[in-house]
Amino acid sequence: MIIWLAMLIPFLTAIFLFFVFRHKTVWWEFLIPFVISVIAIGISKIIIDTVGTRDIEYWGSIVTEARYYEAWDEYIHQMCSREVPCGTDANGNTTYCTEWYDCSYVDDHPEYWAIHTTIDEEFHVSKSTYDYLVRKFGMKPRFQDMNRDYHSYDGDMYWVKWDRSRERAEPIVTEHTYENKVQVSDDVFNFPEVDTMEVNLYGLYDYPEHESIFDYTGLLGSDNDSAHVALEYWNGVLGPEKQCRVWILLYDYATRQAGLSQQAYWKGGNKNELVVTIGVDDSLNVRWCYPFSWSESEIVKVDIRTFVEGQKRLDLMKTIDYIASEVKKSFVRKPFAEFDYLTVEPSTTAVIIVFLVVLLINVGVSFFVVKNEWEEHHSFRHRDW
Repeated sequence: MIIWLAMLIPFLTAIFLFFVFRHKTVWWEFLIPFVISVIAIGISKIIIDTVGTRDIEYWGSIVTEARYYEAWDEYIHQMCSREVPCGTDANGNTTYCTEWYDCSYVDDHPEYWAIHTTIDEEFHVSKSTYDYLVRKFGMKPRFQDMNRDYHSYDGDMYWVKWDRSRERAEPIVTEHTYENKVQVSDDVFNFPEVDTMEVNLYGLYDYPEHESIFDYTGLLGSDNDSAHVALEYWNGVLGPEKQCRVWILLYDYATRQAGLSQQAYWKGGNKNELVVTIGVDDSLNVRWCYPFSWSESEIVKVDIRTFVEGQKRLDLMKTIDYIASEVKKSFVRKPFAEFDYLTVEPSTTAVIIVFLVVLLINVGVSFFVVKNEWEEHHSFRHRDW
């Protein structure tokens, strides 16, 4: 990696100390610039790799249960210590002894509401969300005694469960980070750079802001509410079953190049995604379809493209159900551990920063070596302070 060229700086520093301040430098001080520089560059590389490869993917799931936990309290028994005066010594100074005392207290646990999902995630939610789910699930909350070891009041739990029907399903979408070396490596997947002009020309999409786990859609370019609901239901099902999230992106009067540019813009998409780009006119007549994904199975993309382009006018509901069935049948998520061999090249800005940091470190080390009290022959130089 190019940042290791910064090791030239401690080499030059050692030469400078040898020829200019050799009489003030003992042998082991020549090693200091090299050791500290290696540590600094190593830490910089870890930061560059971590920040550069960090990516976000979106997991779909469905709420299986909503819970209400009542407030409760518990008595915490504990002993504390403190130093207290306990006499004087022979010189009349106060002496101190350790005194133990009861510092027990009552710990209050406030009420809260939570949901559980089909991928075993748990989230705290508001009371209004809990009440909404009670109504949607269509059942009276059931009581569960928590059998707590309480002090004054015992908090119990009330819960409602999803009956596994499609009409009562409440899908959610959560963010998760993972290592994505593809987005910063040009070794194998050299996606062309997409500039602002190309984004505007084809109407390319950014990932929407993820503001709520309950309100995040994978259908962009359409205001069909029923289609939005259907797609998120299937994303909630396909998340646990196939580790897949489907995006459907619509483009008005754009050429097929829009799909290729979208693939480059999203660097191939996240590892769990199947992105279906579709070109339409203002009457939703299908002009082209281009799916892309890291899936190990190519057939899923071929079949979806054939199905979509076989329609005269795009039927979003049928298309969503078909895509879901194909994902269930053929989608295989690609493990990104296969890309561990890729190297991460730092940006020019990162390289400049690393060189400046190493340079400043070596300037500081040189100042320390010259000004400290060690000289050649391990002699110690005394100073008047």
